[in-house]
Parts: sequence; structure tokens; C-alpha cells
Amino acid sequence: MPLSAVTRRAVDAVKAYFLRGWSRELLSFSDTSPVALRVLRLVYMLLGFAFTSSAFGFYFRDCGIIGGLFAAVGSVTSIVSLCLVAPRLMELRVLLLIAGSFFGGASLGPWVAWILGIDSGSILSALVGISLGFRCYWAASMWAKRYDLFYYSGLYLSGPVVMLWIITASVEFGGHSTLWGSQIYAAVLTFMMYVTTYSQVLVQKIIKRKDSDYVKHAITLFTDSPPVCVCFVYMLVREILRRLEAAVDGLILFVQRDNKKMI
Repeated sequence: MPLSAVTRRAVDAVKAYFLRGWSRELLSFSDTSPVALRVLRLVYMLLGFAFTSSAFGFYFRDCGIIGGLFAAVGSVTSIVSLCLVAPRLMELRVLLLIAGSFFGGASLGPWVAWILGIDSGSILSALVGISLGFRCYWAASMWAKRYDLFYYSGLYLSGPVVMLWIITASVEFGGHSTLWGSQIYAAVLTFMMYVTTYSQVLVQKIIKRKDSDYVKHAITLFTDSPPVCVCFVYMLVREILRRLEAAVDGLILFVQRDNKKMI
């Protein structure tokens, strides 16, 4: 599948998952609010560490350093503690989110690899790729003064950085990371496009509702990553099956014509 088609599929996946009535306020790209920019910066920085922690957790589980039961208990404990801690204890919630990300990657990562039928290198490539994407958005938020420049800079910066990582991972890990490199790249960019969409909604929440709880917004984006990527994988598999069906029909038609000529 050419890269342009993969990109179109990524955009369609975002539209399919995130259908929202766009008002003029959501489409407004005026000068950035200092408070909103600070919250966005904290969200991106926290998510960069969270996905890196998930990658380490998955790697440790894949190497057999930690067991499945220990990872499951740690994940449940972190989630329950995160729900019980008061919102004002931001530092403790940040630590619990990073710990939960670590144990979540260790406990759920192998199951995701088994369900999708891919090897561990592909999951690790995707997790690190998303982490790099958030770091690119954080870097863009350090200098951009308008939301449109901020979003464009984040997307354009994350594209080549993630692609360079995917190429490096395919050489290092091999296996499905090499065969599905373009699909992993498109899935990561799909999620980053969703991040751009949600960021604009987040800005309106911060300005209107004074909702500056960056840990809560980071949890929302962190838990949204699997369904967005699964939506893209579903559309990709459906396209592959459609093309295989068309190829089989063409082969049957060719055989029938060849038999008629022989008769």
C-alpha cells in the first residue's frame, strides 16, 4: 500500500473514531492562552514519560524480568490508588500514572501482541514511537505562539522523528517490525492526529471550565490510544481482505478464460 493511501486511511480512522460537531470556538486558532499552553505542555511531557514507562514494562516482561501475576497486581493497585488519591496531590498522581503505565505495558502488552498476531518488536516500536511523538509536541509547545503553528509544528516534527525510529527498530528487531513498518508508522501518526484534535477540545475546557487538571487529561489520552489504533488496524485489515478478495476473483476469472481457450 503506498504511503499516500496509508495516510488517507489514518485520517479516515481518526474521523471514524472521533466524530464531533465542530463549532466556531473549536475551529478558532487564536493566540495561545498562557494557562492552556502550560497545561498542554505538562500533558505532553507526562504522556511522553508514561508511554516510555509502558515500553520499559513491556520490554521487562518480554525478557522475563518480571512475571505476569506481579505485573497484573501492580497494574490494578496503581489504578485503584490513582482513583482514590485526591486531585490536589498532583505529584503523587503523576507517579501513580507512570507506575500504572509500566505495569500496564507489562501485563497488557503481550496480550495485545497475541491478539493482533504480531511480535513483541512491533508493540515496542509503537510504544516508543508514540512517546517520541509526544516529545515532539512538547518541543513544539515551547516556542509556538499560535495554536495552528503549534499543531503543524508538532505533526511535521513527529513525522520524520517517528519514521527514523521505525526504520531503526525494523533493523534492530526485525520480524514483523520490518514487514509492518509502514503500518506501525501510520498507526502512530493516526494517534498523533487524534492528539491534535483532542488538544483543541482541551484548550476550550481549560479556558471555559478552568479545568487545568493535566493528570486527568493525560489519562484520557493514554486510555484513548488503544481504541484509536485498533480502529485503524480494523480498517487496514478490511482493506487487505477486500484486495485479497478482488485478487482471488481475478484469478478465478483468468482460470476460467484459460479453460475456455483450451476447450
